Amino acid sequence: MVKMLKLAILLIVGVIARQAYGDAPEAIVGGNIATEGQFPYQVSLQTFRLHNCGGSIISDRHIVTAAHCVDNRFYNMFLTVVIGTHKLENGEKHSVKCIRVHPDYTGKIEDAWKNDIAVITLKEPITFSNLQNKIPLATQDYTTGSYLGITSGWGQTSVGSDPSPILKWLEVNVLSSSDCLKAHKLPPTNTKQICTLKREHGVCSGDSGGPLVINGELCGVTSWVIPCARNIPDVFTNIYYYLDFITECQSFTGNIIEDAAKDDIAVITLQKPIIFNKVQSSIPLATQDYTTGTYTAITSGWGLTDFKKNKSSPQLKWLKVNILSKSDCLNAHEGIQMNSKQICVFEKKGQGVCSGDSGGPLIVNGELCGITSWGAECASGMPDVFTNVYCYLDFIKECQKTC
Repeated sequence: MVKMLKLAILLIVGVIARQAYGDAPEAIVGGNIATEGQFPYQVSLQTFRLHNCGGSIISDRHIVTAAHCVDNRFYNMFLTVVIGTHKLENGEKHSVKCIRVHPDYTGKIEDAWKNDIAVITLKEPITFSNLQNKIPLATQDYTTGSYLGITSGWGQTSVGSDPSPILKWLEVNVLSSSDCLKAHKLPPTNTKQICTLKREHGVCSGDSGGPLVINGELCGVTSWVIPCARNIPDVFTNIYYYLDFITECQSFTGNIIEDAAKDDIAVITLQKPIIFNKVQSSIPLATQDYTTGTYTAITSGWGLTDFKKNKSSPQLKWLKVNILSKSDCLNAHEGIQMNSKQICVFEKKGQGVCSGDSGGPLIVNGELCGITSWGAECASGMPDVFTNVYCYLDFIKECQKTC
């Protein structure tokens, strides 16, 4: 997570980072292996090439998924929709233009993930084929207790396992609405949810957002389970009650991703002043905009030195980097709308900031010109992004007066 600091007269500025995708259910335990083209509407939502959740194609530009799969604005900047495959290693990749989460979704456990639904709009339309195609939405409420449904996903095949590399599917019994309401007490289910059950089978982590299909119609979105395949009903969002929301999303033309890391800056005021000496002192703020493409800078932090090992450095480390020009920065990350109040830096692949460095400094000519904000992947060869302090001098000065 990103944090920011300020010291009375001395300032340390920090950032906001991110948290993981929702912890509601997310794989099919005890299911069947899907064949190529068997479920052409199924998609994989991926971040940094890793599968997170499922989803369903409902038009050539729109995907329905669970709200808890896309409620993290930071991760959404790197979200890719993969279609047309039953194997995670394959598929056609699509960039995201817009994400609409249901306005009444809270993500709170006590609300039982009520209104757990979202619609993704793709930047480019899907070309339909036998491998990738849309599925019609539910035309009725199927919670009568007399239907069988099909659910599918790449989720875990057992608790704690990796996602399944091949799409799996499972036929399940759809419970009546009254039985669903009795199925869970903590948290309690509601009338806009569907419960399904098959003994010692079910969805699991990684299946979230995926489809529940009855009579060839998308009737549910995988929402949550307690726990995986333990003879307790799985819970889905009931599509039939969200048809108006989905229709409204399909007509929306805006963009809800582009400002994900905008204005990533804060100021902290300490209760007691710092006594300056040779090991603790203030740094002057930037006196100019250094995004001309001609400057080198120093960044520092105690962040991870190996992302896979998830271990922070016990000692402060620093790195010399090149500052990109403003125009190069605006085009630095494909599919992500950068803004003119950010600074991009790059040294070489294998070097860069990482988790734990957020909020740290970028220094040019002894001045604080940037605050570590985010990076696509640690030292992956893509520019790291900093908040441009020069663009926020008025904000910082106002904070010094009022807090």
